[in-house]
Amino acid sequence: MFSVVSKDDTPVLPFIAQADSVAPEMDVRRVIAQCAGFQLPRFFSNEPAQSVRLAIALTTAILAQQQSTQAVIVQATAQQFTNHGASLAEALQRGVQLARTGKVVELAASRPASASSAREIRGVTGGYHLGEYREQAGSAYQGTGIFVFRADSFLVEAEILCGDMLALCREALSRGQISAPVSDGSLDSLATLSFWNGFWTRTDNRAAIVIGEQPETVSIPATGLATVERRRVQR
Repeated sequence: MFSVVSKDDTPVLPFIAQADSVAPEMDVRRVIAQCAGFQLPRFFSNEPAQSVRLAIALTTAILAQQQSTQAVIVQATAQQFTNHGASLAEALQRGVQLARTGKVVELAASRPASASSAREIRGVTGGYHLGEYREQAGSAYQGTGIFVFRADSFLVEAEILCGDMLALCREALSRGQISAPVSDGSLDSLATLSFWNGFWTRTDNRAAIVIGEQPETVSIPATGLATVERRRVQR
């Protein structure tokens, strides 16, 4: 588990994969413009719309560290990024707050089921520790495929969980091609392996931020006064 907290002024770098090279960009930029501290999004064109490849996540983390050692990355497809309405920008801000502690965060459309291993994170509205990945039949939790993580802590884990893929990405960036000997199938995996299968289901450092979730409220009666609504402190 990581607990190092990065500086609040380190940049947030959105990387967006898209199948269409033009159409979704305006919608993505509209969301980003509502988020304080976010730089302009970087687009990977002609990418499959279903999910982000592991190679893109690794490559963007390497590139982000060249700009700031503690940069925070938002990783998503254009389709996922524009499907969640007005609450998305606020959820992204909470996701960045949690990712700065070293967690790999997925934005979620609903909270994890109470029967799961998820635990609420104190002080982060709609934040949950997810821990080790487990298949949960019938779980109410719905991840969006929008991920937020710190480049440096992600790369520390990637060295352990998918080190061969990380080495190939570094090789490609440094030489412009894969020139070192690679094992059979490695290049095929680099081209097709998703972030979900290649990293997310392997790490126990997972957390979720629920889009649209607000602090719960409780009614506190006061003598001689009408009932007062106050926000309950997160457990």
